[in-house]
Order: sequence, then structure tokens, then C-alpha cells
Amino acid sequence: MRTWKQLAGIGLCATAIAVGVRLGNAWSAGNVPAAGPERIAVVNLNRLLSQLKEHAAAITKVRAAEAKFRTELRARRAAMKQTQELLSPSSTFRLKPDTRAFRKAQTKLLKESLGYRSFVAYNNQRMLLTQSLELQSMYREINLAIARYAKKHNITLVLMKDPTQMPAYNAQALQQDIANRKVLYASRSINITTSLVERMNAAYLRANPH
Repeated sequence: MRTWKQLAGIGLCATAIAVGVRLGNAWSAGNVPAAGPERIAVVNLNRLLSQLKEHAAAITKVRAAEAKFRTELRARRAAMKQTQELLSPSSTFRLKPDTRAFRKAQTKLLKESLGYRSFVAYNNQRMLLTQSLELQSMYREINLAIARYAKKHNITLVLMKDPTQMPAYNAQALQQDIANRKVLYASRSINITTSLVERMNAAYLRANPH
């Protein structure tokens, strides 16, 4: 079962975001790119996600759901084990075969087994759906925050800035990673990641004071 830890690391797998917003030409004070005919900025999406309080809260929520799921699994397995002991030839609690109690225990074990498999399948799908919805919501919030920041600072284009250090892939994977990069170089002066983290965290704390 995939979890947010797999998706996040704890750090979720980030996808490229490119937001083009045609706006004005004037820059206000702050961490904004230098003057020019086109206003461009970059965002390190991996770092942005890892520092967002909303993202951390979502991970905590998923972990709590996973813990509840594991607790229920243990309870169901324990119940099946007790029923199995009533049927096992090596068990001291075995019921006498070909009796009503024995057949009743067989039926109970079958229902418990089917219920266990259904419970696992349902909750796996539910967890995947929950994770997908959480990610979609998070990316919508990021897109909105980028668009608002760009509008406020008259930024024309915002691109994703990849991490500086590339992981050690094999040659073919590394070549593909390089080919997929959107930005090869960007000055720190046009990196708005920190500003976005501060604004998004402040907004989250205002909406969730406790």
C-alpha cells in the first residue's frame, strides 16, 4: 500500500509546475527578479512542500489513519486466530468435528476471512484516494499562492527550479532527468521559494490557529 511517506519521502514526489501569468511591468520591494521586459521567477517545489505546515499536517493526518487501520487489522487477525484454534487439530481448544459448534466455527472463520480481505482491499483504495485528493488540494493551493504572488509583484512567468544536486542514477536515467529539466540555471535573486513558504504558512496558521 502506498503511503504519503512513499510519496513524500517523508517528502512527497513533486511534479513540475509552470505558471505563466501575464501581468504589468512594475516590481514592488521584496525578493523579486531584476528589472527587464519579462518578469521571471523560479520555485523549488521540493523545498516548498517540505517546509509547508499544511503539508506536514496532511502527513500527520494520513499517519493517524494508517495507525487506526493497522490497529483494526491486528484486531481482525486476532479474532480469526481464535476461531482457527477451535478448528485446528493441534489445538487444545479444538471443537469436536462434525458437530454443530464445529460447523458454526467454520462458517464464522469463513466470514471473518472474507471480511478481512474486503476490509484490506477497501481501505487500501480509500487511502490511495485520500492521498490523491490531499495532493490535488495541496497543488491547487500552491498554484493559487504562486499566482497571487506573481500578480502582486508583476511577475510574468514562474518556473520550477530543480534541486541542485542530482541523484546518482544510471546513465540512461540521468540523461532523461537532465532532458526533463525546465531550468538549468537561475540566480538566487529570482528564487521566490522562501517568500512563498512564509506567506503560505502564515495563511495556514491564520486559518488554523490551534
